Amino acid sequence: MQISNRFSIGVHILVLVALQEAAEILTSESLAASVGVNPVIVRKVMSQLRQAQLIQTRQGLAGIELGREPAAISLFDIYQATGGIGADKLFRYHDAPNPQCEVGRTIHGVLDHHLQEVQAAMEAPLKHQSLADILKTSQEKQKG
Repeated sequence: MQISNRFSIGVHILVLVALQEAAEILTSESLAASVGVNPVIVRKVMSQLRQAQLIQTRQGLAGIELGREPAAISLFDIYQATGGIGADKLFRYHDAPNPQCEVGRTIHGVLDHHLQEVQAAMEAPLKHQSLADILKTSQEKQKG
């Protein structure tokens, strides 16, 4: 299973919001043009980011702001806000192992611990990287 593209879209949106000029007003259309997706997708991801309090919008007023300082927004926060990996498990099981077989009857229980360790190892670095880190890298690459 793959991590949804909403994660990278969410990061992209948050970078744009963090780098916006004071007088600049970002819209779902302008964000979508940068991300290269339909504005409907941007609005869905923005809704997820808003529910996680990673961005703030005001009803009836144009504009988007970060909900916290970039250093206080981890990539894991964004990952969770945008749906993570779906059903909270990186690995999916085959549906119907044979319950009459010794291995088939126990395989899910045998694998659970090991696969949860792998997922935790994949998620751990996201907890230690922030939007501020992404902003710094982005700005360095823009300078060439």
